[in-house]
Amino acid sequence: MIATVTLNPALDRIYFIDDFQDNKTCHLINNNLVSLSSGGKGINVSVQLSKLDTTSVALGFIGQETGRLIEKELLLQGITTNFVRIDGRTRTSIFVVDSNNQTVKGICEHGPEISKEDRSMFLELFEKNMKSVDMVFIGGKLIDPLDSKFYAKLIRIANNNNVKTLVLPNEGCCAQVIKAEPFMLFPDIRENKTVNGVLLNSIPECIDFVKETYSNNTKTQYIVFDINKKVVICSRTTAYVFDIEQSNFANLIGLEDAIMSGFIYAIDKSYSEKELVNFVGALALEYLKTNKKYCSNLEDIMQRKNIIQPEVIAL
Repeated sequence: MIATVTLNPALDRIYFIDDFQDNKTCHLINNNLVSLSSGGKGINVSVQLSKLDTTSVALGFIGQETGRLIEKELLLQGITTNFVRIDGRTRTSIFVVDSNNQTVKGICEHGPEISKEDRSMFLELFEKNMKSVDMVFIGGKLIDPLDSKFYAKLIRIANNNNVKTLVLPNEGCCAQVIKAEPFMLFPDIRENKTVNGVLLNSIPECIDFVKETYSNNTKTQYIVFDINKKVVICSRTTAYVFDIEQSNFANLIGLEDAIMSGFIYAIDKSYSEKELVNFVGALALEYLKTNKKYCSNLEDIMQRKNIIQPEVIAL
């Protein structure tokens, strides 16, 4: 069984508009160019997994009408939910995807605050769920007053229950997350390109970071980067590089979530390292072709998995 954690869910509204222009009103004539759906890293992974016929339980915090809409949508898609209900309102986000210019613009609300009582209730709920799952994905924006130590606490609880943890933290959380030793780490470096103050703006810099991390860490088996239109997957011995620059771009929102979903699916299927890497790369590239939030054609993913050839670098 798989669990996903979304500490700060959102209701996402995505507009797909080619040649989007500033200071100009855009009138949409096709409702298919608008997507309204549940969001947040963990929720996105749960939904993507459901498109691949893989079940999961979604954990996190939800509040007020926005939260109820999110939970209702997940239940309609057959996803088990186990949220802590809070007094604050779950946030909303708006994105504009321009495939012609390969740009994404967005507005994301901050989200509600979490009380001490709600925090304690979630920790109790999380620990209970770790008794019955094999893997847990933790990712996304933190919510006040939770900090990087909260991520680390969740990882340690999972590790103590022999649950594989896959984590997608933002830059400010990486130091504590690395110390907690998750099974898989995917630092979000889209904005600052730094982890623990170290600039990661090239593949050699990423590989040096991986070597240093592995030298002080025994439990982490994979570290992944999305950098300069390349996806870099590093095991303990090998780095695999997928070039996404020449892909048929339609959507970059949620690429990280698709990659995480690929990892979870492949681990759940007991794939070998090569099969895992190829499946993750295939799902990422197929995802980029769609102007939808999720990739659902497993047959196309499998066909690409069998022919994909990443660059291979020995560590």
